[in-house]
Amino acid sequence: GCDREHFGSALLKVAYRDLTLEAGYVRRDKVIPTAPWETIFNNPGTESTDSSMFVDLKYRHAFENGTDLMARFSWNQYIYDGRYIYDWADPGDPPLLMTNIDKDRSNWLMGEIQVVKELPKGHRLVGGIEFRDVLSMVQQNYDVMMNLDDRRSTWNVGFYLQDEYQILDSLILNAGIRYDHFDTFGGTVNPRVALIYLPFSQTSVKILVGTAFRPPSGYELYYGDDSTMKQNPGLREERSTTYELILEQQIGRHVRGRFTGYYTRVKDLITQITDPVDDMLVFENISKAELKGVELEFITKWDNGLNGRISYSYQDARELTSGDRLPNAARHLVKVNLLVPLVEDKLFLGLEEQYTSRKNTLSGGRTGDFFITNVTLFSHDLLKNLELSGSVYNLFNSKYFVPAGGEHLQDRIEQDGRMFRLKATWRF
Repeated sequence: GCDREHFGSALLKVAYRDLTLEAGYVRRDKVIPTAPWETIFNNPGTESTDSSMFVDLKYRHAFENGTDLMARFSWNQYIYDGRYIYDWADPGDPPLLMTNIDKDRSNWLMGEIQVVKELPKGHRLVGGIEFRDVLSMVQQNYDVMMNLDDRRSTWNVGFYLQDEYQILDSLILNAGIRYDHFDTFGGTVNPRVALIYLPFSQTSVKILVGTAFRPPSGYELYYGDDSTMKQNPGLREERSTTYELILEQQIGRHVRGRFTGYYTRVKDLITQITDPVDDMLVFENISKAELKGVELEFITKWDNGLNGRISYSYQDARELTSGDRLPNAARHLVKVNLLVPLVEDKLFLGLEEQYTSRKNTLSGGRTGDFFITNVTLFSHDLLKNLELSGSVYNLFNSKYFVPAGGEHLQDRIEQDGRMFRLKATWRF
């Protein structure tokens, strides 16, 4: 009974002319029975609480000269509290329980200004600037003494420019570039190019090439307790290059197909290792990875409201230094969705079937493959502005596992069985 959680959320959205105000709050309380970081297994006192809050104000206006202006500004907050129960007694001695407290407090400001301009001769320019100012980032860990008390502020800013050029009626070039600067590791430039060809009215071919990055998190940069883990403020961003080919084809009136092939190469992967100098954990940029895959999807839509979708994806994800397949990366995924109208425009039945193939675990083992069936019955405007739905997830109560993270006692962790959900939505 220790694998339990409670969560809740609230969202407010108000729009008036060109202004939109949004505010949201999410909280999740989770008891953690799986003995992470060598805590006591199945102890109800080991738990964590996460909450986040935001307030966002957006202005958007379309001018008569073909210019579209968007500006937004937001305040954001994240709070995390963890309680971890340890037995500090020597083997064979009576239990000596101790509570370790782990905390994170962050709040930041974000903003963006974007301008879209239609130009003569088939050009459409999009340009903008984004910024983030982390006013406060606090990480703490303590038990009988203070193990970590790290307090920082940080910032980053990004600039981007994109041109969508209609070369011919059947040929579009979309090219863009983005520059980001972080006060932690400096600047990074990432270009992207897409060529879109429409050889026939029901056919499109897209070729995409681009680079991207992931900045290191505050935890990866600055978390250290002077006993098992140390900081690495010199950590750099992960970088990737992706090549993608997409073919879309309308098949008759009711079916549309989509084929995607892609190749991604990632370098400077951020990986947690044990430093042989002092036997302490630390995050380093050491790994390279390669991802190759294909995806195939068919979507159907019928006049009577019957809709369906079937998709299959294959991915080969490997760490290049060793050649081993990456953990927690399934090679085969299949998903089938069907939406059946029971009462025209009023009552619908949704069916979903998912298949996931085996995954490698961190220790070199494997989880089994599994099927999951989900069913939803929902209404639309049976009563004015009221929507009702009921769902059953994992309908046949399938028993399945996913690979565990390195901090857990288990190599793999069993997932939830059959679950139920009732939902009511009132719009006004």
